[in-house]
Amino acid sequence: MAEFEQRGKSLMLLAAGLFALALLAVVPISTALAEKKLPEVRAGEHENYSRLVFDWGRMVGYRAERNGNVIDVIFAAQSDAMIPEAQFRAKALRGISAARQVPTAPEKAALTHFRIAVPDGVKHRDFRIGQDLVVFDFYSDKPMKVIAPPKKTAAKPAKIMEKPAKKPPQPTEETEAGAVTAVTEAPPAMPQQVPEQTAVTGNAAATEAQQETVAEDMPAPSFTASVSAAPPAAAVPATAVETQILPEQGTVITLSTIEPSALAVFERFGGLWLVLDRMSGNIPPQLSGPLAAVLGAPQEFSLPEGTAYRFDMPPETAVAEINKMNLSWLISLHPKRKDGMELQSGQVRRALRAGRKPRAEIFLPGLEKVIALTMPDSGEKLYVVTAKQPGAKVSLPARYPQFAVIPAAQGVVVKAYDDDLQVTLRPSYVEIDTQKGGLVLTQDIVELPVPDMGGIDAAAQQEETAAADDSEASRLFDFYSWQRGGLPYLRENQRLIEAKLANTDKGTESAAVFLEMALLYLANGFGHEAYGALRAALHENPDLDKNPGFLAVRGGASVLAGFYQEAIRDLSVPGLKDHPEARMWRGYAAAASEQWLLAGEMFPNNNKIVARYPPEFAVPFMLYMAESSLRLGDTTRARGLLNALEPLLADMQPHHYAAMQYLAGEEYRQEGEPVKALQTWFKVAGGRNRLYHAKSSLSIVQLLRQIGRITDEDALDRLETLRYAWRGDGLEIQLLHAIASLHLDKQRYIEGLRELRRAVDLSEEILYDSGLLIDDMTKIYSKLYVDGEASKLPAFEAVALYNGFKELMPAGSASIVAEQNYADYLVRMDLLEDAAKIFEKQIAKDLQDPLKIAETGTRLATVYLRDNKAKEALSAIQRSGRKDMPQDLVRRRELLRARALSDLGMTAEAIKVLSGIPTDDAKQLIADIHWRQRDWAKAAATLQNILPSPAALKISGDDGKSNLVLNTAVAYKMADDQAALAQLRSRYMEAMKNAHEGAAFAVVTRPVEGTVTLQDRETILKMAAEVDLFKSFLDNYRMERNN
Repeated sequence: MAEFEQRGKSLMLLAAGLFALALLAVVPISTALAEKKLPEVRAGEHENYSRLVFDWGRMVGYRAERNGNVIDVIFAAQSDAMIPEAQFRAKALRGISAARQVPTAPEKAALTHFRIAVPDGVKHRDFRIGQDLVVFDFYSDKPMKVIAPPKKTAAKPAKIMEKPAKKPPQPTEETEAGAVTAVTEAPPAMPQQVPEQTAVTGNAAATEAQQETVAEDMPAPSFTASVSAAPPAAAVPATAVETQILPEQGTVITLSTIEPSALAVFERFGGLWLVLDRMSGNIPPQLSGPLAAVLGAPQEFSLPEGTAYRFDMPPETAVAEINKMNLSWLISLHPKRKDGMELQSGQVRRALRAGRKPRAEIFLPGLEKVIALTMPDSGEKLYVVTAKQPGAKVSLPARYPQFAVIPAAQGVVVKAYDDDLQVTLRPSYVEIDTQKGGLVLTQDIVELPVPDMGGIDAAAQQEETAAADDSEASRLFDFYSWQRGGLPYLRENQRLIEAKLANTDKGTESAAVFLEMALLYLANGFGHEAYGALRAALHENPDLDKNPGFLAVRGGASVLAGFYQEAIRDLSVPGLKDHPEARMWRGYAAAASEQWLLAGEMFPNNNKIVARYPPEFAVPFMLYMAESSLRLGDTTRARGLLNALEPLLADMQPHHYAAMQYLAGEEYRQEGEPVKALQTWFKVAGGRNRLYHAKSSLSIVQLLRQIGRITDEDALDRLETLRYAWRGDGLEIQLLHAIASLHLDKQRYIEGLRELRRAVDLSEEILYDSGLLIDDMTKIYSKLYVDGEASKLPAFEAVALYNGFKELMPAGSASIVAEQNYADYLVRMDLLEDAAKIFEKQIAKDLQDPLKIAETGTRLATVYLRDNKAKEALSAIQRSGRKDMPQDLVRRRELLRARALSDLGMTAEAIKVLSGIPTDDAKQLIADIHWRQRDWAKAAATLQNILPSPAALKISGDDGKSNLVLNTAVAYKMADDQAALAQLRSRYMEAMKNAHEGAAFAVVTRPVEGTVTLQDRETILKMAAEVDLFKSFLDNYRMERNN
């Protein structure tokens, strides 16, 4: 429907402007974020890789460009000093040959540039940990050469190489009255969580800090104190870490969203749970790898603050790694480690508030949202905390009287034993408390491991019956949220996003801002502008076109912009193809381009999804759903949808009102009220909306013709005029189809098929379902050439139709029949050679049935004889002979063989063949042989034996018998047998009076008075020369076959 395109185009150039801005903008550095003007650079050597870490203390954009063995790292932040190259050499790394900071030009003063050289064969990968750290790993397929560290000198170690451990400050808290209460000393704080490649816990963290650690020791909050903690994990050797850095190819679950999202991942009771903090805009998980078929499709659950997916986790399988790429989360599954040394992290701490019971805290930066989840199998209540960055997790189990911590591969999972439990997200930590205040947490309580639930009787587990509701969990588009207040605030929101873009690094970050702008445009109905912003985002981050979430947004923008073919393509990719909301939008694109079969297949059975849309979206969707229902003859459902729109009539836009009126007229027509239908359609046709003027006019013409108010020719004239009123989509295809039908009803097959072909060509251009059109064309073609209706046409028209639409030839045995009928039309036009080629091909390749081969060989011989090719006719008879042929077919073949022998001068052999056939046809052919030999007496005697009686001649009419009588008279005349001629005249003169040959018969049998004149003799000789008794047989044979 074109209603979205009718919005003003005042914003058309904005997306292009934003695109240019992304290409030209130089990102300024905010002074508010300039706490650290020089990054701390730390280095670490591991068994199979070297590591370099840049720590700015805040989020700083960067890009890394590699050219051969040189890597240029450019940060979007200004440094106030240069790091000496000697400091980079303070500790030698196997994976780095040299490193230095590169001075920047004045116009690029807002950037910091480092250059790293690596040895041959060394690869690298770079990634971000949290917001502060940018990490570079250097590794090789072959063992890297070990470089001995330089000798220590008395010089003070360079600051950039190691960060000294910090002693946590003594925490204090103020009471409500302002007094300060000391709390017990906290243990060394856990290191900031890093991805699973290098995550360590407990004593392993301390060891790593002494050996060029990657992670920073994060100071504990001032209000925390020591609690009874989980036993520290054993140190993880570097080899185990390296295995996680370079994992073998495993199974990957890809979870994509339209907007940035946070994720939690954990295992529970044999299930793998993925919890997103978004209720809409989620693409169902996509699987790849060896376990994809085993995992199958997940169960989907709608949660109060998000969406959860549950897979049945295969035995001996664990989450090995979680990564994030643009808007997609990648969860990698691998076999469980045999040594039991899975990477673990996380710590629960006790905090004291003066005069109150203690509460628990889990310190973990980067957490996003707390989502309540009631497990469907056990009924236990979990609080799932999602994290924005991969690797942020608490994987150490812990249990307390009122709650337990469930190990997670991403995020935090807390199980509540107390209904009064509260889990609250604070900056950088999760707070666990009760509504009454305080937990039972004393220093003498020993943490217990989370009990093993594997022993629970499987029969006691209730089957998970929660299913995704297409109105909630499966929602893609959150228009009310994306509108940001709607049109009144659109300009202000544009300025805010533009300002954000001006301060954003190019690449993935600016792509995210362009996507934010696209969602704003999309939700407010500006399809072209949204499409332009998405193009800019794709330019900044080309990988987005592989993301189903991005494709979903682009598909929606394409629908609004009228790019229906592109919309259908984008919304049909894996991950969206079976999504209820994506299917509904594909249905809209199909309906807007008049593809009603596809629309009916795509639209849902209810309006649950669209009912949650803003009216400017819900109205056009429900109109098209109603029209789709009417196209399928479901007037009840259509009426329900139209009734639901009636409360909106007062505020409805004119083109939507025109659509409702048009659909009301169609409903009247289907319910047998043509007068009301016409009255309604005439009002719409007189309106200003071009689309529904054309639709109503088409319906009016068809209905008037149906009830006999206009003739076919009048209807055709009106439709020919109307076809120019609307071009280029499914409505034009309907017009062409209607015009073609009128031509075909008048047996104007060439015109009708030509219009249908135009409709098919147009349908392929716009992805219209052309199946119905092609079916109609195929049926017409089969009717003409398989059923033989083309025999009623002039031969040249039948031949032209056959060759002009040969692509409609049916398959199988029907094609053989069509070819044979076409060969008959060729024979009628004396195109005998072309007809013979068809029969030859069928005998050699197409036919398998012996009887069919014999019959086709007989027809081929007939064609050859008509073409005066007796030798080829005789060959055809011989090649197509088969055993057990019907006697009638045998006799016909013998007749043809006899004529071929006669034409070859083998008269005796021909007569011998014919003498064994006791039929009038055989006697007639014997007479023909005598005639051709000018043995007039024998010809006359033979013909005399097969003459009909005078009474039979009168009854039979002009069926060739009268010509037989005339030929007998000519033979007698040429034999100069006057007595026989007089007797023939006496017997048949009365019966021949009304025959076509009556006048000629009178002349030939006229009594001779005196000498025969030369003129009479020449007339008779001419008549004798024109006689071909066998040709009559061939004509009669073809006529008998056609009958």
